[in-house]
Amino acid sequence: MKIQSSFLFLALMSTIELCQSVDFDRFEKFKIQHIVDKNDMNDMNQGCDHIIQKRNILDSDSKCKAKNTFILSPIKDVISVCKGKKDINGLIRSVSDFATVLCKLIGKKDAELCEYNSVKKNKKIRIACENGKPVHLEGPDNHSNNQVN
Repeated sequence: MKIQSSFLFLALMSTIELCQSVDFDRFEKFKIQHIVDKNDMNDMNQGCDHIIQKRNILDSDSKCKAKNTFILSPIKDVISVCKGKKDINGLIRSVSDFATVLCKLIGKKDAELCEYNSVKKNKKIRIACENGKPVHLEGPDNHSNNQVN
């Protein structure tokens, strides 16, 4: 009986650790793909091309990503949005505006170097959170009509 209990305990702990690792990975990916804080501001001033290339942000097919949005804020400010109330889609809308940069691909998806046009905008963001950390940023085309872009 003790052996079964010990095995069950170890299996449960491994599952918990794996789940935490997956959450951590999604949060880390979110930061890489969407957060440009004050320390990275010089990179953003060099444009979307530079930061997307530096961070190796690609589509799931390892080609140029058609669009990517950066939030120009410290991660702690974005994490605070996770304290808000989820909507029917499971997303949380920020109360205040965030400075953002939308990068749109102007070259070909399979180009060797991805080239982007950038549009800066102050807007509310909608994010999905897991365990109090952001893991998904809703794209600019996914806002419903009643949402502020």
